Amino acid sequence: MRGVSGLPDIDRFLPTCWEVCQEAYKYGNGPFTCKRKDDFVFISFPGCNNVEEISAENKFGECKIDEGNQLFRSLRAIALDEPALVHKPTLERFLFLLQNTEFEKKVQGGKYRRIVLTGHSFGGSVAVLATLWLLEQRGYSSNQPPICVTFGSPLVGDEIFAQSVRREKWASYFYHFISRYDIVPRILLAPLRLISEPLRALLPYWANSIRNTNVVSAPLLSEPGNFLRIVMQNTASVASYRSAMCMAPNNMLLSGISSVVRQSPYRAFGSYIFLSRSGFLCTDNYEAVLQILFYSLQSPDEYRTPEPCIFEHIQYGSVLEGVLNSMDVDIHDNLATQFEAVGLGTQSLEVQLALKAAEEVMRRLNTNKLKKEQDLGNMRTVMEELESYKKTSKAMATGDYDCFKRHAEKRDFLANLARLRLAGFWDEIKDMLHRKELPDDFESQEEWIKAGTSYRRMVEPLDIANYYRLGKHEDTGHYLAKGRPRRYLLLQKWLEAAELRRSTQINNLSTPDSCLWAHFEQISYTLAKAMPNLAEGQELPSELKTSLQNFQSMLKTLIDRKQVCEDFFIEEGSFVKWWKGLPVTIKSVSPLWDFMEGRGRHTYTPDFKNEGM
Repeated sequence: MRGVSGLPDIDRFLPTCWEVCQEAYKYGNGPFTCKRKDDFVFISFPGCNNVEEISAENKFGECKIDEGNQLFRSLRAIALDEPALVHKPTLERFLFLLQNTEFEKKVQGGKYRRIVLTGHSFGGSVAVLATLWLLEQRGYSSNQPPICVTFGSPLVGDEIFAQSVRREKWASYFYHFISRYDIVPRILLAPLRLISEPLRALLPYWANSIRNTNVVSAPLLSEPGNFLRIVMQNTASVASYRSAMCMAPNNMLLSGISSVVRQSPYRAFGSYIFLSRSGFLCTDNYEAVLQILFYSLQSPDEYRTPEPCIFEHIQYGSVLEGVLNSMDVDIHDNLATQFEAVGLGTQSLEVQLALKAAEEVMRRLNTNKLKKEQDLGNMRTVMEELESYKKTSKAMATGDYDCFKRHAEKRDFLANLARLRLAGFWDEIKDMLHRKELPDDFESQEEWIKAGTSYRRMVEPLDIANYYRLGKHEDTGHYLAKGRPRRYLLLQKWLEAAELRRSTQINNLSTPDSCLWAHFEQISYTLAKAMPNLAEGQELPSELKTSLQNFQSMLKTLIDRKQVCEDFFIEEGSFVKWWKGLPVTIKSVSPLWDFMEGRGRHTYTPDFKNEGM
């Protein structure tokens, strides 16, 4: 838990954020409102007027974020290459304004100012997507990243969505203000079909109340208590499950519950500022957010009456006015008072345990990260052993790939031990990420991307050599289709995501295809089996001919980019021997002819460094 002293220029732009949120509701302002003030451009999105605007066919209204668009490439799980889930009506609304309004033009017009995207209620959800879209458009090249400020906004994306935002180091640009009794930030934790009738009356009431300050009478709901009860029961379900997972993260029974009992997928990210008329509580602990959403709305009567939950959604102006002057206070200076302000100071042991478990998650993740960083130092020594092996093999005019594949000397045995140690280390990293035992931004940290790339480039060729040395391709299939370990796929995706994220800053990490030897083994094996069956002058089968052309074209591209290790062209190595044994009819039409038969391969020098570990 922390204070909001880290909010940039909070006293300058927060009141204006709420002002433009109110203006966005006014008729005639369109799907968004734009306002310039001082060094800022404020863009605000209104909430929804009717329940159809927030409803979708799924139980919780979610869809894949790449549905109907090719935006948000960063919002996906790297290892599984799985897109995030997002509230479908919010996504559709954002795509509409991007394609059918002047939103993009307004954003580009404010590129020399600090852009603040803001919104109240479901308008805040749209502001979240707009901010993420803008962050992807500008990438890391902008020294003025956009800021997103929401008021009473529901959660908008699933765990992959939230993890991706944290992985990209974007979470610090999002600030979510939630009034303690406001029900709206919690409503997407419940199935919309169960609360659609009360929302049919409440959504236009909330919109009209902000649009016209004289609207004071709340709509008559048939069962207002039931509306609140449904939302809070589902909030309790999600919060309890997450709290149990925090306390016992490796409990297989708990993990299995999610596949049987379908809960709301939406999760938190960014900074959450919980407000009341007596103070505020701020946290960027995403696990704690779900607990606070539930417990801050509890009372000795189990559930509060619905009136405060309805009225507080439109009272952000007065609540903000009361606490704005205290927002430069660090919560650590008066922790008990801040918890008391949102109703958590006198709660039961259950509350304390839930919040303690949420804090423990953060501590555990950071402890694991520090331990792996120490282990990485030890692995650098092992990498140095393989670097020495590589240099010795090169001096023998054979290369480490062929030496390791022959496995004829003691040093080959020692190199294999080093390979296995490194495999164990990186497999553990892979498994810890799968179990969510490392911070979400672990996969985007340059130190680990460099280390993984260096490891993959140096060691995967040895894995390929070992695979074909043992004849596994005969029994199981070729390496690329059946034998490639998942750790290499993960590390390759790390690099690809990094280059997509900030290509101008990470070009020095561009690597040759660490599977080049596997491509060679597959084509040479297939060609060797086909050649004895061909009559003199007979052409290769069309499928094999295409495969051979694809391999040679790929290799030529890598050569032109100087992204092939020079060991690949060692005179006594497998590739050069294979080339020399090819019929002239095949070599003469190859894109490699000039390079291999001229001086190209003798003077070739790659344009990358073997760095990282």
